[in-house]
Amino acid sequence: MSVDSEKASEFKLLAEIMEVRAELIRELEEVQRREKLLRKLIGILEALAVSKSIMTADQMLLERPEKQAIPVEKAGMQLGKIIRYENMLVFTPSEGIALRVDSEPIRGFLVAKVLYPMREEDIRKAKRGEIEHRQVVDWKIEGERGILRRIVVYNLRDERSLKRVLNAIKRAVIDASS
Repeated sequence: MSVDSEKASEFKLLAEIMEVRAELIRELEEVQRREKLLRKLIGILEALAVSKSIMTADQMLLERPEKQAIPVEKAGMQLGKIIRYENMLVFTPSEGIALRVDSEPIRGFLVAKVLYPMREEDIRKAKRGEIEHRQVVDWKIEGERGILRRIVVYNLRDERSLKRVLNAIKRAVIDASS
C-alpha cells in the first residue's frame, strides 16, 4: 500500500469520525431541547396541580371518616387521643403534653419492638406475593424540636394488627410521660 493511499484511507476515516461526531452533537442538542421542553411542561403541570388543589395532605388526612377516637390517659390525666380509621391509627398528644420523640418507649419499644417487626413480616409477605408492596405497614413520627406532635401508622389491614398497634401506642405514650 502506498503512502498516498494510506493517507487517503486515514483521511476518509477521519472524515467519517467527524461526520459521526457532528451527528452526535446534533442528537445531543435535540435531546437538550426536548429536556428543556419537558421540564417546562412538568413545571406547568405542577403549577396547575397546585392551583387546583383545595386541600393539603394533612387536611385530607383529617377529612377521612374516623371510626373511633380513643383517649390515652394516665392517672386520670388525658395524654392525648388515638383516632382509629379503617386501616390507620393517628395519635395526637393533648395540649400541654410534651413527649420526647426520641424517648425509649417510643423509639425503643413502639418502633423497634412493634412497628419494625410488623413491617419486616409484611415485606416478607410482599416478596412471597401474599400482599402488595403498597400494603406494607408504615409509620410516620412527627415532632417539632424533639417534642412529639403526631404518630401515624398506615396499612393496618386486620383487626389484630390494629389492636396490637393501638395497645403499643398507648403503652409507649404512658411510659414516655413518666
